[in-house]
Amino acid sequence: LLPWIERVAIEDTVTLMRDGAINDGVATADAPSIVRSYGMGADARKNEGADRGTAIHDAIQQYCQTGLVPKLGDYHESVQGYVQAACNWLLTAEPEASSLERAVGSVIYDYAGRLDMLAEIDGVSTLCDFKTGRRLYPEAHLQTRAYSMAHVECGGPEPERILIVRLGDDGNFEEVECQATAEDWLAVLGCHRAVKRLQAGLRKHEREATA
Repeated sequence: LLPWIERVAIEDTVTLMRDGAINDGVATADAPSIVRSYGMGADARKNEGADRGTAIHDAIQQYCQTGLVPKLGDYHESVQGYVQAACNWLLTAEPEASSLERAVGSVIYDYAGRLDMLAEIDGVSTLCDFKTGRRLYPEAHLQTRAYSMAHVECGGPEPERILIVRLGDDGNFEEVECQATAEDWLAVLGCHRAVKRLQAGLRKHEREATA
């Protein structure tokens, strides 16, 4: 998350510098408030992502429940490209959804999440997860593998296929098969928890040293 926040801050600051909104006369301490005043920055990007996610899931739910393709005009123009990409994927894949937005969790490994879709696609049971980033990151593969494992632990059948679908703002989509194994996910989960434990121990040591 921190590298993403850093990248967003740099990108938006450079954009405003090129547009002249931030110049040599602007104090460094004032730059963050200027970025925010233009509706930019990490918080704004996060809110935009939430809006995209809501629109996409609404469109997918409409299609799966009614069989009708949603109307782009029903959505804000800022998310219409992503909705178009979702519709294009739906018409291409023709999923027969059995579950949407299902909460799953693992008691054994102590984590939980919400998977986007379970469906039959070309006769194959498939777990689908939708992303709207510029590219697909390794975290998406780990996340979907975690969902699949939790789904099974919750009593569901193991999906034959795990599919990550990237939806672009240009109306196009990209499908990628999950590359992460259960061992990959558990290794990363264990490493994350080890780091958190070490950080907590170091903070405790620092507090005791300054007490």
